[in-house]
Amino acid sequence: MKLRRLRKSKLKYLFVFRYTMQKTILSAFAILIIGSASAQKENKPVTVLLQAQYSKTLYDFTRGNNPWAIGTGIIIQLENKGKLKPTLETTVDIYLENDKVARLNNENEIAERVGMSTCVLAGCSYNAFKRLLVSLTGGPCFINGRITLGIRPSLCYRLSAGKTWQGKIYFTNIFNRETSPAKDLGALSFSIALKL
Repeated sequence: MKLRRLRKSKLKYLFVFRYTMQKTILSAFAILIIGSASAQKENKPVTVLLQAQYSKTLYDFTRGNNPWAIGTGIIIQLENKGKLKPTLETTVDIYLENDKVARLNNENEIAERVGMSTCVLAGCSYNAFKRLLVSLTGGPCFINGRITLGIRPSLCYRLSAGKTWQGKIYFTNIFNRETSPAKDLGALSFSIALKL
């Protein structure tokens, strides 16, 4: 009986993984198209960055099953003359490590581990100093077929004068990742981004 449940769980995980990847790819292309179209329409330049990141889980109900992740993302910033810049970012994190310990939730069911998380966040970046940006974004996050709210404050440093390379440290909080008991997921991430 337990073996059947585990097989069903793995099949469900693979389905959710494939479905989430499709949504992520479609979202990324939509963001690129909309960003390019709005830049051409209003003659405002758009900065598009491709980032790679490492995320360390700080807290989660199944933290041992998803202690760290690697991922990628696309950041779009609408450049203007002011210090406040609208920002849109899409990130995908894949959690590779798993301690294979089943954790039971309040309904005595095995709590699902986080295999992958996808976040589509919008907000603003503030150019605090010449090379230093502070930003706050929020929006939907997709985990195991569920949509939850996520917020992300971040600190970005432009490593080159031409804004080609950026280093970024950010914290992501995903609200109510596990519903029974109600637990959030929090991760600290380090990324490097290249301007496209």
